[in-house]
Amino acid sequence: MSLVFTRRPGESFHLFLSSDADLDEVARKLASTGIEIRINSLNGLQIKIGIDAPESIIVLREELLRHNGC
Repeated sequence: MSLVFTRRPGESFHLFLSSDADLDEVARKLASTGIEIRINSLNGLQIKIGIDAPESIIVLREELLRHNGC
């Protein structure tokens, strides 16, 4: 499954492992397919990014981390 979102200069995103992830399964998936981060388009100062990762990988925009007190 692919996640697509937009970032501007200075904005970031973070990748986390879900707390209920099976570490052996995650390691096998990462070893075979890895995580693909793709630049889908560029429009002025906006970059549309696509991420393909195993379901146990959580992707959070930086502003969501700050909003949740992380």
